[in-house]
Amino acid sequence: MLKSALLTALVFFTALALSAQPTPSNSPYQLDGKKVLHNGRPIKTFEGIYYLGPGTIAIKEGGKWTFADTTGKRLSKNKYTDVSLIANGPVVIYNDKLMGFARRDGSIIIDAICSEYKMVGKGYIRLGQNNKVGLIGPDGTLILVPKYDGIGFVANGAMIAVQQGCQTIYVDSTGRQGAGAKIPSRVGCRIGFVDSTGKEIVKPIFDDYADAGTKGGYVQVMLNGKSGLINSLGEEVLTPKYNWINQSATASGYMQVKLGDKMGIIDTTGHEIITPEYESVFSLDGDLFAIKQNEKWGVIDINGNQKLPNEYETIATIYGDRILVKQNKKWGLVDTTGKVIVEPKYDRVDHTAFSKGMLPVREKRQLLLVDLNGRELLGDIGTQQVKLNSGNTWERIGTEWKLSGSATKYNYDKMRWYSSSMSIAYKDGKAGLVNAAGKEITPFAYDTVRYIAPNLACVVAGKKNGLVNSTGKLVLPVNYYLISTIGNGYCAVCEGEYLVGTRPDGIPTRYTVCHWGFADSTGKMVITPNYDDFEAFVKGYAPISLNKKQGLIDSTGRVVVEPRYDKITAFQGNVAFVKVDGKWGVIDRSGRELIEPTFTTDYRLELKTAAPQLKASYYPKFYKGYATVFNGRRWGLVDSLGKKVADVIYDEIDILEEPQKGIIALVKLKKKWGAIDARGNEVIKPKYLSLYQFTEGLARAIKGPKYGYIDATGNEVIPESFDEAGIFRNGWAIVHIAYRYFLVDTDGNPMDIR
Repeated sequence: MLKSALLTALVFFTALALSAQPTPSNSPYQLDGKKVLHNGRPIKTFEGIYYLGPGTIAIKEGGKWTFADTTGKRLSKNKYTDVSLIANGPVVIYNDKLMGFARRDGSIIIDAICSEYKMVGKGYIRLGQNNKVGLIGPDGTLILVPKYDGIGFVANGAMIAVQQGCQTIYVDSTGRQGAGAKIPSRVGCRIGFVDSTGKEIVKPIFDDYADAGTKGGYVQVMLNGKSGLINSLGEEVLTPKYNWINQSATASGYMQVKLGDKMGIIDTTGHEIITPEYESVFSLDGDLFAIKQNEKWGVIDINGNQKLPNEYETIATIYGDRILVKQNKKWGLVDTTGKVIVEPKYDRVDHTAFSKGMLPVREKRQLLLVDLNGRELLGDIGTQQVKLNSGNTWERIGTEWKLSGSATKYNYDKMRWYSSSMSIAYKDGKAGLVNAAGKEITPFAYDTVRYIAPNLACVVAGKKNGLVNSTGKLVLPVNYYLISTIGNGYCAVCEGEYLVGTRPDGIPTRYTVCHWGFADSTGKMVITPNYDDFEAFVKGYAPISLNKKQGLIDSTGRVVVEPRYDKITAFQGNVAFVKVDGKWGVIDRSGRELIEPTFTTDYRLELKTAAPQLKASYYPKFYKGYATVFNGRRWGLVDSLGKKVADVIYDEIDILEEPQKGIIALVKLKKKWGAIDARGNEVIKPKYLSLYQFTEGLARAIKGPKYGYIDATGNEVIPESFDEAGIFRNGWAIVHIAYRYFLVDTDGNPMDIR
């Protein structure tokens, strides 16, 4: 929690104040000059200690760092001037200005011979030494010692590109050498490849490389201005001979190549499928290729046979045996034999949607769908369906729309799919609904139809709204100003009137005052229109508002809480927080007040570090099953059932991250800290100047003037002895007396490191 973090940040400053204080006489630790005694015997202390990982520490002695395990065994000699940790990574070791790396168990990855490092890739570390680079893998393995001029990941990490022989020149902002040029640029680099273990699989002989998303596992290599291919094993697939290779089509098994100013196609073995003799060429699908000659497009097969003549402005895509073509600025469809399926007549197409078997097109401004046989169907990109449950399809014949299939055909001005059970039809400028069999289920008497639910539609006439079900029955008369979905099977309906007001600039304006109620799917008004506002259902409850106060309705439409609160939160378990006049309380799912609104807010809001937006939107929340409450001066605690756990009497309350043998929170009373259980009993009486979260069963405590450790019963397991003390990790904690650092176990005994 935030409070714990802030208190931890104060430990150092507290330690400075306490370090000058004498060690209590009941402590087994005493300071004798520069020596720390444990039960009268001197112990080994250090200038600093870092916790590296389970069973391993870094210790500083004589200005140098070394590693040891928690049995006291040294793992390396004292030779590092500093150490630091990389999050979820290895340990950086320093020898003056040079650095190296060690694993968390203290084993050395590479000694301190590097001048720099940088995190690259996913967990990789790039090393730098004498302008050379190396690499450490995410598992702490030394992949490359610093001997290359540069490195880069390719082929999904299966290979690493390495640079050798680079020279550095200086250029200006235009890339030119000359007087005043200060921008370093590397030239003359030779590219090779190593595998993920660092083994060289391709000697540095290439001028450059390109790893186009590693599609197909191939890497393009360049030599003397020509491009070839190698695979992820470093094997040469294609000797560099092309001016350009497009790897983006590798997934289909073909790649575009360019030789001189002509293009062709190769497969992934480097074999030429289409000889480079065309202005442009690309794979359509299977064994068909679009080719461009003399600024016109045609189609050939894999054997070079002409399937479509070169007479089209554009060839876009293929689906099955249908090809989308553009001629005289219009789009149409042909099959792979050249037969015209749809004469080019459409202004625009969305060929990316053709994979669904329906091609969205526009003829002037009208949006249509064209199927593979060229039939024009009404639709809407991405959302419309053209086939109804009965298997019938809306089809345009001439200028009319008809329902084709087993049903009787009906003629309409236009159609729009609504749901699997009904569609919207327009006739003579009016809208109505028809079912899946094409039968008219409503009169054509509406201006429009709005979506509410699959079997329920909002019909609009003038400025009034009503509801129609899938049988065409008008379940709610067209009398309402607005109808909106609210969830849980209900619709919010507005009864209101237009009023005239004045805008801030003095111009008169009309607005609607709504009185909201709720109807179910049968049209039954379960809540009479009376409320000013509403919100959608969350966890089975929806807030309603009246005169700027909030209440609740449940999933049955029953008013559970009459509007009397300024704010009601979503339920957390079986309780919700409610707010009145800036004070918070707790209610249960029946609306009963478990706690009268008397407290204000969580302590996090009182911190000066809290962001303004947090203060504006904050409301109490449960943490670990408990919530702190505040009355403006003191703190209390409630559980997730809304039951009071602790009276509102404490200066502060800190809920434990992990409960300890019944203890759920630390409490502060009259400037002293203690702990309480789930019944509010003070298991540990407030008597400590500071008390911290428990780790491994023990908590740091200061009664004055030193740190000690107590258990969850309040027993002082390790008497106050230390100027500063850390949390326990795997049975050990770092402590110090007068900046002489050592480790103690959970019994308070020091680790003997020799």
